[in-house]
Amino acid sequence: MAEPAEVTSVAFTEQMKGFATAGETDPETGYARGREADQTLMFELTITAADVQGFLADPAHAGTAAGYLDGALTGGRREVERGWFNLFVDAPGTPDETRLMRYRLWVTTDHGPVTFVGEKVVRDDRGFDLWSDTTTLFVQLFAGHLEPLDDASRTALVSGADERLLGAGVLRIRPLDFARQLTTFTADGPGGVGAIADFGRMFLGQLWDVYLGSGRQ
Repeated sequence: MAEPAEVTSVAFTEQMKGFATAGETDPETGYARGREADQTLMFELTITAADVQGFLADPAHAGTAAGYLDGALTGGRREVERGWFNLFVDAPGTPDETRLMRYRLWVTTDHGPVTFVGEKVVRDDRGFDLWSDTTTLFVQLFAGHLEPLDDASRTALVSGADERLLGAGVLRIRPLDFARQLTTFTADGPGGVGAIADFGRMFLGQLWDVYLGSGRQ
């Protein structure tokens, strides 16, 4: 008889939709041009923290992502072959309160392997921007299956100068999709719903640090 699991995993499903344009390096420009031309891009991903306590303790807050991309830049629906996710990591060269949510997905299109790189920038700017920060993903797609990089290499990659860059755009979570996302949280292991609560406390705590913490007077 199998021993009970010693760790608890937490997972949720996220769907984001937007527009992207081939040949663009800047996500916002790619979004604007893609919207004009109806060049859609979306994903549906299940994000998993295989060991939620390890996930919470690790500064990289690293999980996995599985699901699919669908859009003009991918030539239709493409299953994610491997996916990485990082929640609320530090953003080098920015104020201490800035956090990033990072996505890196491998797919294969009719033209070969492609890496999807996405970033949500969580930062307390003027006005109420918590909703837009946590629901807006700046996206670039690159030729080849690119391994996760250190911060210096990653900054160079997404600067727009890399010749492997295929296109760029922006994805957003719609309010109804966000409401559905909240119903998709599941836990597997002895921690049960308590593990989901721990995940939620960490998420809200990070938002507090960014928007209401010591950096804001």
